[in-house]
Amino acid sequence: MKAILVAIACVAAFGCSPSKDIQVEMVTARLIKVDTVYRQTDNQKQLLTWRAQDNIEYVSYESMNRSYPVGITMTVLRTR
Repeated sequence: MKAILVAIACVAAFGCSPSKDIQVEMVTARLIKVDTVYRQTDNQKQLLTWRAQDNIEYVSYESMNRSYPVGITMTVLRTR
């Protein structure tokens, strides 16, 4: 009897959860500008500015040990 109640409780707990929709979409963006920013006195970062096809700009921070050529295209996630 206890095993049946535990099984019913598990099904109720995990089987009745609402489904979640994906709330982002992938768009292709082109790197248009690379800047160096100083977030702290000894911590430099690259500020990468990306532009998507619909002229929306996105920014991201990257460490200085990677180099990205201007004009490269990558996929970015955008909220719907």
